[in-house]
Amino acid sequence: MPESGLTQVALEVGFATVLRGAKRFNDRNVSLTYRGQVQLEDGSTKNVILKDLGSKELSNELLSTVIAQLLGLPTPRVYLALVPDGVLPIVHAPQINGGGHVVFASVDVQVPNLTYQLHHLAGGMPALINEITAWQHLGQLYGFDTWTANVDRHTGNLLFDGKGEIWLIDHGYCYTGPSWQVDHLVPTGQYRNRLSEWLTQSLTDAQKHARAVEVDQFATQIAELNVAEVIARSRIRALLQQSDVDALEAFLAQRVVAMPRQAKNALGVLV
Repeated sequence: MPESGLTQVALEVGFATVLRGAKRFNDRNVSLTYRGQVQLEDGSTKNVILKDLGSKELSNELLSTVIAQLLGLPTPRVYLALVPDGVLPIVHAPQINGGGHVVFASVDVQVPNLTYQLHHLAGGMPALINEITAWQHLGQLYGFDTWTANVDRHTGNLLFDGKGEIWLIDHGYCYTGPSWQVDHLVPTGQYRNRLSEWLTQSLTDAQKHARAVEVDQFATQIAELNVAEVIARSRIRALLQQSDVDALEAFLAQRVVAMPRQAKNALGVLV
């Protein structure tokens, strides 16, 4: 099993430094993305996926990953990684005092996404859908994407290891999108949940209702989270204006109440 980062130490964003030699790749990804290595604070190295993102999209990735990890959803370990001047051709990443930029880094778990699996898994889409609908965290995923207003959950940002486990990646489009404004964050707002567009129709009525029960359980989980502490663990205060941080905190705290009904709607369950 690849490392999920679910130890107490890993439940906050770590710091790292990007090493020379990272290579850009394009696997239908929208962001400027690289495979490379980072050096951690203890001197060890990790193979990672690097993303050159603007401040808000970077913050979305960091905050959503910490939330997912605290809730037990499988996600790769992530880092806020310093890129010294001249190491990568930076376009979007925030610059820091003293030189260099900071980028998003996630451990390369070397697991293909569902889009890749669709073209290579024996049985094609039906076999893949069977794997997804049987996944133990599916109800939580509907709740998570609803709570965080993730408007772009597609098969390319779910990794499937072929052993029944699915990993969540690519959360730059949470909180309504990568360039959200404070007035976009409406706690009771109805936002697009793409799971309802490509997955819900493949669930049986029994599966939908079972997942709806899991949504209610998930609501209890998120109600117990200390959102201010989650934000501190994510390190996003260093990237955003205080008014933006305050808006995110209020949005998540107040959206707990609206989440169950909206997630069940995405599941096609009448409430």
